[in-house]
Amino acid sequence: MTQPEKIEHILNGGCEYFGFKRDDLTKEHGKGDKVWRPKTYLVIFLHKFTILNNTEISKLLGYKHGTAVSYHIKKMKEELSEDMYGCAKTKMIYNELLKYLGL
Repeated sequence: MTQPEKIEHILNGGCEYFGFKRDDLTKEHGKGDKVWRPKTYLVIFLHKFTILNNTEISKLLGYKHGTAVSYHIKKMKEELSEDMYGCAKTKMIYNELLKYLGL
């Protein structure tokens, strides 16, 4: 799979998994919005499985700055860690999405 194909696969598959439209990714969302949290999973998948940098990821997901992407990466790494601050629910969703996308 080429990089552009992998990017599209992650974005389209993630939207399908979480049940929203691809257009919803680029709209402004607040912290309580239904798309805000799923976007954090897409950030970590794009960061981990593609060669995109934070600025490129931010443009794909409708963020104004790459700093939002950096923040999401940091938070997801903490929640996916094996230490006492890790989050079981985050790990479960991450692993389910990983299987769903076949990565």
